Amino acid sequence: MTKQSSIAKIPDGPDVNGINLSPSNTSYQLTELSPLDVQCSATCLPQCIYQWMGPGISQRDSKGLLSVSKISRNQAGTFTCTVTNPRIPGNSAMARFSLIVYYPPVLAMKASNTSKGGRVVINCTASGVPDNYTFYKLTHVAPDVSRTIIRDLELTRVSNSDVSFTIEGGTYQDTGLYVCKASNGIRHYSSGQLIMEDMVSVWITALLLYDSYCTYHLLYYLELLESGSYILFDSCVKHLIHGQHFELQGKLLLSA
Repeated sequence: MTKQSSIAKIPDGPDVNGINLSPSNTSYQLTELSPLDVQCSATCLPQCIYQWMGPGISQRDSKGLLSVSKISRNQAGTFTCTVTNPRIPGNSAMARFSLIVYYPPVLAMKASNTSKGGRVVINCTASGVPDNYTFYKLTHVAPDVSRTIIRDLELTRVSNSDVSFTIEGGTYQDTGLYVCKASNGIRHYSSGQLIMEDMVSVWITALLLYDSYCTYHLLYYLELLESGSYILFDSCVKHLIHGQHFELQGKLLLSA
């Protein structure tokens, strides 16, 4: 009888320089909601264990495939694949890549309201990737459902991501909605829109001119009523902001 000799299989790997990523990119640039698939591989005896770590990612298995169907802007950063041998504690190898996620600008606007003759500053700030923004003219539109364009205004560049417009000596004609528009060359993932926009409302409150009789009765009724806002039909009002609001002794009034 012939005895068969057995060969011991000695645990081995992963080699520090033997870990591979496919594709072999060390940096990825993807538009938001694009898929991401990267294969990490190495040679081990017994089979390697792979662990992927990155923004929003933590997975451990024996396959080494990182697959994200729709990448998000919050996942920009560094991804690392660590390969270990379950039979050789402490023996590991790593490979990594960086990810840049492109997305269109998100705009944020603010404005300082004022009384007639005052100063209003309108600010518009963009946040997106890449951060090379093109800002378009500020559009002043009517505050009603028609959204009729009143005028286009040149903006002042404050920084790479900030623009502003200043109204000096505001009048009721400056009341309305102001629309800021910007682009960084990246289209919105669902609408395909290239130019993003946001809007802010500006109110220029005006002083009302009454004769003494009207003023007396108006203030009398304001004290009797508990509501904080009123619609005025009184014909003795000498000056109103047409269809807009103004304040009188802390009460919000709307002209009819």
